[in-house]
Amino acid sequence: MSRLLLLNRIRLIIVMGAFPTQASAMTLTEAIQHAWQAAPLFHEQLLADQRLYGITKVERWQRLLPNEPQFLYGTTDDRTDVIYGVSETVGFPGKALAFIRQDRIKEENARAEWDAKRYEVTQAVVQAYLDSAVALATVEQQKRNIQDAETLAASLKARYEAGLAAQAEVIGSDLQIRQQRADMAAAENQAKVSMTKLKRLLSLESDPAPLELPDDLDAAVLHQLGQRTADEHRALGAAALAESSGKLAWWAQAPDLSLSAQRNNYDYLPGSPSGKVVAYNYMVGITAPILFPFYEWTAARRQREQSRLDEQAARLQFASAESDREQSQREYARTRARLKEIRDKDLPLAEALMESTFSAYRTGKLGYAELTLARKTLNDLRAQDIQLRGSIISAHLRCLGQEGAQP
Repeated sequence: MSRLLLLNRIRLIIVMGAFPTQASAMTLTEAIQHAWQAAPLFHEQLLADQRLYGITKVERWQRLLPNEPQFLYGTTDDRTDVIYGVSETVGFPGKALAFIRQDRIKEENARAEWDAKRYEVTQAVVQAYLDSAVALATVEQQKRNIQDAETLAASLKARYEAGLAAQAEVIGSDLQIRQQRADMAAAENQAKVSMTKLKRLLSLESDPAPLELPDDLDAAVLHQLGQRTADEHRALGAAALAESSGKLAWWAQAPDLSLSAQRNNYDYLPGSPSGKVVAYNYMVGITAPILFPFYEWTAARRQREQSRLDEQAARLQFASAESDREQSQREYARTRARLKEIRDKDLPLAEALMESTFSAYRTGKLGYAELTLARKTLNDLRAQDIQLRGSIISAHLRCLGQEGAQP
């Protein structure tokens, strides 16, 4: 009777799924939302970028306002002439309006930088979370593998004592268990290091374990991240800004106008040029481009050529970012297809192979080596399931805007 119970226990361990996680586990979506809204290391960065975006929106309209005026006061040593005046420097007519478009691009770039920072924060949190979740899932899987191996080793020892198995098989079984325990110890160390990093990034007082390893990113998170990665946001913004700078190369050299008005009070009337006690003076000054071929023309050409270089460099960066996105799209589709294939076909086949091999092993048709190989195939597929889920999430984050259902 005890032999039958032992065999049934072996079969249950072989075919059962991964250990269930606790209900209090922190999900990936919760970790991302916590980083966005509460974790000081990330939340303060997002707030700073948000404030900079608001400042840039105000600066866009400041160009239409005049510069700070300069107030003048003067008098002679005998105080027979007192002067009051105001001076103002304004841009060349049309210059402010010409730069409005560039200011709009700067505003858009500030918003894009805010979105890029949100993406980078999400990427850092997702990577830390996946490192911890994958490591913890691997530890649980290896614990189950060791329990499976120990149960098989007990059965093998019983067969050896009954003269149905060789001593080499018993020794090989013990060596396999030792190696699996060493692998589990390394995985546990990795899980502790990853969990400590995640805890520090999220500013948590206690470990958030257990962690759930989802099949994909949540649709709400993808919606908030938008359609472009951080590299794409910054490359497009830099290209647009460089293009506008090139178009404004000549406007940038346009001279400013100096306007001033003065009021002179003459206590000594003979000193007044007009013979009046109060006289007003108005002046308009402009820098005449007499040496235009040597100064303004050269500066405008330099700015235009530099803008072309900056624009081309930014477009190369965008092309590289697009290439990375396309590669991630292919990786995402390929990995999802492989995970679906493992769950729909490979795992059922591996479980059936294990059942068949175990039945043949129990009747003496197959040896322990064949049983070990079948068990290793099943364990490798389960480990691959864990790694593929992490790869799917990482690839999906690198190719934003791609819809994907749970496999």
